[in-house]
Amino acid sequence: MPIQLSHIGEDLIAAMLDSLANRGVLSRVTCAISGRSLADDIREGGLAEPIAFRADDAMLVIHVGDIAYACDGKQTVDVLCTGGEHAIAVEAKLGETRMGTAEFRKRFCLHCQKSKHSDSRLSGRMVAVLERSLPFEGLSRLVAQVDDAQWTLAEPWWLVVRQSVLDKWRKSNDFPVTSARILVFDALAKLYGSRQEFDQLVQRVVGANFAGRWGIPLNDP
Repeated sequence: MPIQLSHIGEDLIAAMLDSLANRGVLSRVTCAISGRSLADDIREGGLAEPIAFRADDAMLVIHVGDIAYACDGKQTVDVLCTGGEHAIAVEAKLGETRMGTAEFRKRFCLHCQKSKHSDSRLSGRMVAVLERSLPFEGLSRLVAQVDDAQWTLAEPWWLVVRQSVLDKWRKSNDFPVTSARILVFDALAKLYGSRQEFDQLVQRVVGANFAGRWGIPLNDP
């Protein structure tokens, strides 16, 4: 059973960004379109030191007036950059197929709708939520929560894609998101380190003993 990059992407991105933060070089993590850096957004988004990166555990709540809407299902932010009472969301879409602009919009950007559940929930994909494609006319505030901790999300968010995907979007001059900074995964890996360092990181994230973890009854030679 092969391990797809998309299956471990959140942990890899969080680990690489955490390493770059510890080295004080988040200014080198830049949007491939605007040139804005993650350090710029951290500063202007009101995030306070220490900066931390957490993978795949923060739920989003959308506050509209006195009503708080949870996201339907168990969606979590792929990577959350936190600092003080504020945070920046990072979403990873690391596949290389079905990632053209039109299909990306259809898969991830359809306008959110109020859920048919009796409580206050929204149906929609995380990208659409972060793009503020919401069924409300008034101002909304997005809050990330993990247990009793919560952070107000900055409006700009970061979308991590492969270089091949960005090349397709550039060629058509049509980008499926409007408020996201585009971070190329390949460029992030180069910032992190060498081929050996990256491979060692993957091994730390993925772990070992796959046969045992997956319950495959193999015999050693």
